[in-house]
Amino acid sequence: MRRKNSITWTIVFLLSLVLMTSFNNCKSVEETSGSDSESASMLPPAGGPNSKGSVTIANESGYVRGWAYDPDSPNSTLKVAIYIDGTVSSGTLAGYAAANETGGTYNGHYFSFNIPKNLIDNQYHFLYAYIDSPTGFILLSGTPRQYVAFAGSSAGQTFYNSQVYSGVQVCTSCHTVGYDIHFGSLLNPNPFAGGSASNNTLINNASGQGHGGGSHCASKSTGLCAKLQEWWNIEFGP
Repeated sequence: MRRKNSITWTIVFLLSLVLMTSFNNCKSVEETSGSDSESASMLPPAGGPNSKGSVTIANESGYVRGWAYDPDSPNSTLKVAIYIDGTVSSGTLAGYAAANETGGTYNGHYFSFNIPKNLIDNQYHFLYAYIDSPTGFILLSGTPRQYVAFAGSSAGQTFYNSQVYSGVQVCTSCHTVGYDIHFGSLLNPNPFAGGSASNNTLINNASGQGHGGGSHCASKSTGLCAKLQEWWNIEFGP
């Protein structure tokens, strides 16, 4: 009996070590994004005068993607510098990205970058991206690129957690629910593209407009939909 207990406690101890290691190795999205940009900043300038690249995505969540490649040195990882509202001499440095990700035509030379939240203010800006090479900065095609990015607010998240989250539990049989997921639906379309408190994917679905799951509001101005309109106004203004 004593031997059996000893084996049981040994198994429990080993499982605890595995769980502790797993949790300690986890990083939040912000931590991962920050460390990636920081790591990329440590890369030395690379690429010759024939280096080229392009920014292909700069979306409403502040996500940027593109590619950078040196045809004369195809195994080199190029360092991409991201600036907001100006060139290397006049803009705000948002951070760096390493062009070493898999993809299509330029496999192994794609990069992705998340604009820091402190540089997201729900307004239009211009993005500049450069290859940081020993011969100087090489502007990527597709930039300067106008974009608008949105970030949720602490007030909005507090309101969602206290006033909206319980109401959207009816959606859990078909959808994953949560602040970040619903913020994306609240933002579609964005305020500059016709989005409003009464016209966005989240409230349209909740009111049964083009939603196979039916209606969860008697009207857009009552019940859950009224709360969604309040939330929209907190995030984007009335």
